[in-house]
Order: sequence, then C-alpha cells, then structure tokens
Amino acid sequence: AALAVYQPRQMVRQLARAMLEELDFTQEGQNGDSIAQNFAQTPHIVIPRIYWAFSSQRLLVQEFLPSFTPLARDALIEQGLDPGLLARRGARAFIKMLLEDGLFHGDPHPGNLRAMSDNRVGFIDFGMVGRLDERRRLEVMNFMRALTEGSTELLVAVLIDWSGERVQDLSQIEQAAREYMARHTGGQLKISALITDFLGLIREYRLLLPPDLLVLFKALITADGVLTQLDPDLDLIATAKPAVEKMLREQFSWKVAKGLGIDGLELGRGVLSDLPKLTRLMVHRLKHGVLDLKVDMPGLERLERSLRLASTRLSLALLISALLIAFGPQIAAAGPVWQGLSA
Repeated sequence: AALAVYQPRQMVRQLARAMLEELDFTQEGQNGDSIAQNFAQTPHIVIPRIYWAFSSQRLLVQEFLPSFTPLARDALIEQGLDPGLLARRGARAFIKMLLEDGLFHGDPHPGNLRAMSDNRVGFIDFGMVGRLDERRRLEVMNFMRALTEGSTELLVAVLIDWSGERVQDLSQIEQAAREYMARHTGGQLKISALITDFLGLIREYRLLLPPDLLVLFKALITADGVLTQLDPDLDLIATAKPAVEKMLREQFSWKVAKGLGIDGLELGRGVLSDLPKLTRLMVHRLKHGVLDLKVDMPGLERLERSLRLASTRLSLALLISALLIAFGPQIAAAGPVWQGLSA
C-alpha cells in the first residue's frame, strides 16, 4: 500500500522505456541534438556535436569536450575559472530545460556536467532524459512558486492536481501543507530536504505522485548536489524565480489580457495563473462539503442584537397569549375578585 502512491506499474513501464532509450545510441544522439538546438543562442552552454555519418544504433561518435570535473573546486580556481559563475550558469541552464523546453538531462552527475574554459558549462550523455508536457511544466512551475513564495494554497492546489480524488480530507492536507511550508520557509532552500520531506508528505497521506516526476526529482537532487559543490551558497529554487516570472509573462501576455478585457490588471503578480488551481480547489471543497464562506456585513452585530430583542419580545407575547387562551375561561367564570370578595 505504501508503494501505491508512486504508481509502481507506471514507474516500471517508464523505467523500461528509459532503459531501451539508453541502449539505443541513435535516440541518445537525437536527444543531444534537441537540447543543443534549445541552447543554440546560449554560447556558454556547450552540447557536443554528434557525427551522424559515423554513428549508428550501437555506436555514437561525438565531439570531445576538453573539460574539468565540477567537484575539483580548488583546481578550477587554479585554472582561472569562477566556480560561482559556473554554478549559476549550470543552474539557469537546468531550470531552462525544465520550465521552458520541457526536455531535461535526467542524470546530471559530475561525469555528465562539465566545467570548461571561459566559464562555459558542458552537458554530455543524454541517454536518460526527462520530458514534461506544457501542463506538467505549469504544475512544476507552480510547485516552485509555492516553495519560493511560501504559498500553502498553491501547494495544496498542486497536490490536488497530482492526486485528484485521493485528496479526501482537504483540511488535513491543508494543515500538512502549512506544516511543510513552516519547515522550509526562510533561508536557503535545500533541494534534497525539500523533496525528501515532500515525498514523505505524499506517502503519509496516501496521495499520488505522477511517475515522471520521480525522474525530475532525482535530476533536481543530483544537479543541486553537483552545483552546490561549485558554490555552497547556490539556491537552485531561488535561481528558478526569473524563469518562473518569464513563464508567467508568456502564459498571460498583454495581448491575451487585452483580448480578455483586463487591460489594467497587473499580470506580473501571476494572479491569473492561479485561477485554474483555485477553481479546482473550490470545486474539490464543494464536492467534499468543506467550503467555508466568510461574509462581512457592516452593522451586522447591531442587526443581530435587534433581532434577538425582537425575538425575545415575540416569544414573551406568544407565551402570554398561550396563557390567556388556556386560563382565560376560568378567570372569566370566576369573575373579578377584590380583597377576597366577589365583585
């Protein structure tokens, strides 16, 4: 039951596809060419050229990249390289793969992520890659936004997107999300701690995690481990913030906004991007009968006091009327009495 949250059957199918791709050097070369095209306008990111005339399904011939391991920080400094700049460039490149391109290196360990002359960063070995469609990229973007902004509501909305009907007790999930945010708010965000804790939350509340996200989380942890060797102060999630803002601007461009008749709206705040999430959250609350509605009416307390007083008076009047109906005939039959004498 504990493994069910990871959807093991889908995981095995995905792993099988990944292994078959890794055994096919033609596929690896095509992956490399696609990523190279995505970075064609970024000269400080280097992807080796594939020599297709000499390559086949069982043989891949590619350009040699003279480079250094990113783990030898002192040696890089001796070579005149800037480890901090290398780390930032590597981080921005990886975030671009995730959020803009939807095609990312699935195994960026120190052998596959290289430090090159002129503070260039090289990526090699694209046998394992991850792919994110537009919807998944938006979900990952919102997950990162939730972490950088400390937004419990956005995190809950992402959990609902990923888990669907598994979210039964919404108030419980909201409380868990608040506690998660409290543990990871303030200071530098540690990717490994963030993801490990997040997976624990998924497992504890028996939510679902799309299998393709396991490849993403693995790649994030690996990349963060390598890049923080170059720069211990690097915050990979914080590095994603400009890319997230760019994605929001592209998603809700000014042209689209004008077409919707909302010229004066400040799109930079990303309010519109939250609407689908918040709508799903509201629908989920309605389905499970946990939608809280807060109404603020000026003067409501005074009206309440007036209604309470009127209610008291009405109750008293009804009580007197009931007494008169019940005992009125006896009183009338006895007639008026004064000092014990019948009048």
